[in-house]
Amino acid sequence: MMRGSLVVLAGVFFLSGCGSKELKEFKSPAGGFKVLMPGNPKEQTQNTAAGQFKMYSVEERNGAYMAGFADTPIPPNEPEAKTQIRLDGARDGAVGNIKGTLVREAKIQLSGNPGREIEANLPQNKGIVRARFYIVGSRMYQIMVVGTKSFAGSSDATKFLDSFALSN
Repeated sequence: MMRGSLVVLAGVFFLSGCGSKELKEFKSPAGGFKVLMPGNPKEQTQNTAAGQFKMYSVEERNGAYMAGFADTPIPPNEPEAKTQIRLDGARDGAVGNIKGTLVREAKIQLSGNPGREIEANLPQNKGIVRARFYIVGSRMYQIMVVGTKSFAGSSDATKFLDSFALSN
């Protein structure tokens, strides 16, 4: 589903940046969410098969934090089975775009809305991606951290992922 959204992200953690910073709350009024990030995120918009995907990211020396959303043509009262197929597509797109290997996944929820959590290895053991996808109404949220194993597996990365919340 969000296959185009990770194209830029696969190699982003190779870029140099600032060292680790304190996590501070970032709010996206347009996206209706808040999340803890280490600094002021860069905003990008990508066109995907599902529509426009707006992403906010902060790059550091060993990885990056990313949170974004896309409004999609999901009909109201879509059956749970179809929602799970959409989440499968988000998972497959994320792992496929980085040519990674899925390590684990779990069904999760955000305020009663369906979601999926994944972890995948980057090619040649260059790092990992930890991501969460949620469907809230007709909006798909994507939250991820990508980088070296020590970066993406850190307590700060977990704090970032756990901090994501709806704000509207």
